[in-house]
Amino acid sequence: MKSNYKKLIANLTNKGIIFAEGMSEYDFKIIEDKLNVIFPSQLKEFLSCGVPISKGFYNWKDLSNQNIEQIKQMIERPFLDILKEIENENYWCENWGEKPNDLEKAIKIYNSEYERAPKIIPFYSHRYIVGVANDKNMKILSIAGSDIICYSDNLESYLQIEFKIKEFDNSADCKNIPFWSNLIYD
Repeated sequence: MKSNYKKLIANLTNKGIIFAEGMSEYDFKIIEDKLNVIFPSQLKEFLSCGVPISKGFYNWKDLSNQNIEQIKQMIERPFLDILKEIENENYWCENWGEKPNDLEKAIKIYNSEYERAPKIIPFYSHRYIVGVANDKNMKILSIAGSDIICYSDNLESYLQIEFKIKEFDNSADCKNIPFWSNLIYD
């Protein structure tokens, strides 16, 4: 698979994407500990070949406090954006049951549902990778507030679509992701 990623990196470089040197297991351990996330094996394999650092990407090799805080904020952003929509009575997921009239109860249900969710890892702009360690078909979500779509079910396909190496085909399957699937297919 690494050879596929090296070829993909060459194609992305031709599209103007800048890459830094790949990450080591030590690099992954440090960033996973700092962010309290688990990088999926596909993502680790890709980032070990090279780390995209062009505008819009998150620089996993930059361990400065400012960069770590920015990434932490992006990890929390979808939770906070949806919470704000619930507080403003603009959103409720039908799969959570009937929306309570009491805002505190609604927030308690939302928090309980969110606790079941696998962590998401910001990758590029508002695209997120679902952080499940051994997911053979890693899911990439596009998240803007409560507007969430399944963008791709593997990293290579996602990058090809995002950077116009291939067309978006809307065939990705994200039906088995705790919490997130409910929001996608609500």
